[in-house]
Amino acid sequence: MERTGRLRVTEYFRARLAEEARRSERYNRDFSVAFISCQETEARQIFNSLRPFLRCTDVVEVIRGLVGAASEGLRQERERVAFIMPETGRAESQAVMERLKADLSDLPDLRLGLAVFPEDAQNPQDLLALAARDAGETFETS
Repeated sequence: MERTGRLRVTEYFRARLAEEARRSERYNRDFSVAFISCQETEARQIFNSLRPFLRCTDVVEVIRGLVGAASEGLRQERERVAFIMPETGRAESQAVMERLKADLSDLPDLRLGLAVFPEDAQNPQDLLALAARDAGETFETS
């Protein structure tokens, strides 16, 4: 079932997307935007290294540990987390998403989506919507 709604995107996140697109074009390297969605409920014992109760917004710490630099463009909003993975093409970003999927499998109604620049979109501002659509969600961005 597809979820719909409005997604508030900060100016900071938009600026990071534009900056990453410029860097990508300058150095001829791809980058990816990942979108993670889950129910905003507590899930017990997902990671022994983290506190015993996690919500989707706590995924941020997991992402930082897994992809480090990607946390720069992090965007979180209750049930949703989006982040930029610099210098990652489809193969690398899919590997990260598979790892996240395995690590976060206990989160209720987990949905993951991915979009790669410039393969999926020439306009970097479209990547978040495409990644959300890949996760089965449709949003108007504001």
